Amino acid sequence: MPSSGTNVEHSTAFNTGNKGVMVGRSCCWDSLLALSACNLSRSLPEMQAIKSKGTLFKPNKNHLLYSQEHYGAAVREIARMLHGSTMCSSPTQILATLILLCYMESVLGNFRALHCHHDGIGRFIQLHLSRLLSDGLGSNLIAAWLQSKYQGWWLRMYFSTLDFQRYQTSLSAPLEIVSALYSPKARRATIISIMSESHRVNTAAVLSLWKNTYGPAIDSRSSSIDDCISLLRTEEKKLNEWHSQLTPLELPTESFTSLDEAQPSNGHIPPLRFHRHPFAMNYAYYVVARIMQCACFLDALQQCASGDQAVPVNDESITCWMRILLRIVAGLSKAECATRNVYTIGISNLLVACILRCSHLDIGLWIQNWLQDFLSVPILEEGSFPISQALEIVRLVNKERRSGKDIYAIGVTEEDGGGNGKYFSYQSQTIYELVLLGRMQETGYLYSESVSVEWAV
Repeated sequence: MPSSGTNVEHSTAFNTGNKGVMVGRSCCWDSLLALSACNLSRSLPEMQAIKSKGTLFKPNKNHLLYSQEHYGAAVREIARMLHGSTMCSSPTQILATLILLCYMESVLGNFRALHCHHDGIGRFIQLHLSRLLSDGLGSNLIAAWLQSKYQGWWLRMYFSTLDFQRYQTSLSAPLEIVSALYSPKARRATIISIMSESHRVNTAAVLSLWKNTYGPAIDSRSSSIDDCISLLRTEEKKLNEWHSQLTPLELPTESFTSLDEAQPSNGHIPPLRFHRHPFAMNYAYYVVARIMQCACFLDALQQCASGDQAVPVNDESITCWMRILLRIVAGLSKAECATRNVYTIGISNLLVACILRCSHLDIGLWIQNWLQDFLSVPILEEGSFPISQALEIVRLVNKERRSGKDIYAIGVTEEDGGGNGKYFSYQSQTIYELVLLGRMQETGYLYSESVSVEWAV
């Protein structure tokens, strides 16, 4: 942890003589220490026990206790600053502190507190939007908040009940906020917004085909596949505009027009390189958005649900984009994924979502091996998502695929709010049973089934 000398040096560097700024810096510093200690607790795990499945780990308790102390100090300072005040003297300092607290709750899987922070930040931004947008720091902080909010949504979606997945409201970022953001961080927030909304709509469309089993469709806008496709076309326009604004530095360093180069059956995927890790991640988000916007898949699945079960569901456009995604993943450093994706949607999250849309077993097996390599390091989390949980889902999908079944949706049987947090483990949930929605490859019949599992790592 930083020494007291570092603390003094930091304070001196930001001393403007403004009391409000000094107070804001104090709570921001506490939140930064809390987050740093939290990350140390998770990067320096302690062995918990030896069971039949192998070694289990828990976060380092000493660093976690230190983290909780500074977290409490930051919250108390913010409450003191805002209590009875009609004018906020340092909105950027308070916003920075709240975002750091969001990061911590996301890392710990405390979704109730995370939702509380995100809701409060949304209200705070609306009250102080003009002041926050008057400088670059405020704009970047808003972009960081959006990114954290979408990451929380993805972490919460996996794993929740199918009803929870279906009853999600629009994730599109407010126009008055997006139109005012122009920084590189805003570019990341924009693509994550498009990808997340495309994923939401795509999921709602798929789940609506099992509506006789799981109740009504998500809402009046997405009660039919046609309505969902219309919403996806809107997101597609946004996606095209986002891609048109990329600079050459943000694009792959080589052409990827020859998709046949990526053949996972050979055991090797030629990596698609980028100048920097953040550019590779942004492009991975772009590719996932393309996968979620493929309408042919939804049309074919709808025909199967209507009785025309001979229609092939495999969408070649999805397969092409999946192979590009694998090339991006092959070019990434696992160490960078583990350290630089902590506060954004991780590759493991993306792969779990996309394996439910691509029916090629060779692709699924490549993803399984890539995730398994993480645990061999060992790296237990990526994108604040437990690698072991992602790996178990991929294994399950591959197992079903080998037996002639394609899985399109996975949910837990009981809604638990995302679990009790990851304070003493690397998973926030203990899952004993999953619901699978899928299609028999031979007959085209859509089915649902429950399978027993036991995840508690």
